[in-house]
Amino acid sequence: MNDTILTIGTFDGVHQGHQKLLHKMFHTAKRENLTSVVITYSDHPAHTFKRNPDHRVLTPLQCKLEMIKEMGIEHIELLDFTEDFAKTKARVFLSEIIMKRFNPRIIVVGYDSHFGYQREGTYAFLRKQRKKHGYETMYVSPTMQGTKPVSSTSIRNMLSVGDLDTANKLLNRPYRMFGKVVHGQAIGRELGFPTANIELCDAHQLIPRLGIYLSKVLINNDSYFGLTNIGKGPTVRNDGKTIVETYVIDLDQDLYGCDISIDFLRRLRDEKLFGTKEELIDAMRADLSLARTIISNEILQ
Repeated sequence: MNDTILTIGTFDGVHQGHQKLLHKMFHTAKRENLTSVVITYSDHPAHTFKRNPDHRVLTPLQCKLEMIKEMGIEHIELLDFTEDFAKTKARVFLSEIIMKRFNPRIIVVGYDSHFGYQREGTYAFLRKQRKKHGYETMYVSPTMQGTKPVSSTSIRNMLSVGDLDTANKLLNRPYRMFGKVVHGQAIGRELGFPTANIELCDAHQLIPRLGIYLSKVLINNDSYFGLTNIGKGPTVRNDGKTIVETYVIDLDQDLYGCDISIDFLRRLRDEKLFGTKEELIDAMRADLSLARTIISNEILQ
């Protein structure tokens, strides 16, 4: 492949900062008649290094690839980030992968871009090598949130502490989880609120802070509003497991086995331990009433 404009990164979440870089790539490619290329990885590097076994991602791989394509990128090169691959020196990565496969005219670099062993492939490294290999470099400044750059790490932290509004703002969309509807204990049905129990398609995807959320649910290309509970169900269960379950508003049908995605629109409250099932049911009714009010007065206006 020749005459390309290329960038490299993990792109977890495809957040505002990533979107800024990809948008600039897209328009430069059109103006200069270049093919846009993104090099990314089939697994997050943190999972290969195993320094943090609990590391969570914002977007499953397939979702990330679709988002990048929606930004107008023409070619995505997916690399397996193995332990051996992680030892690849930046000079080798540049000559054997970037130049040999894509021969870019322009390499686009963000504020935290890097590749190669011990993150040697920085913007400064690429600038030093550009005359040798005959490419230009383009630097894209970070998108700022106050005094700090928008980052996947900061968004993960926001979701973990329940700051959904800010996380959604920095993603430029609602945070979305993907999974399949599986059989649960049918406790919700007993309480008058039958829920779809979700098994995530990517076990590494980040689960936001425990609580009740107003959500939008996509099933078989049809969308509905829902109440999503992330919690341990302390009033009715004692197994300590965190589950993700959604009561789909105004939908009464068998969803077992269906693929489902959940957009988190608003965090309504924390999960609570109630003294009785009746108190829990009253709280669920109040949640539903609040959800309908928000939908009518804010979302559908």
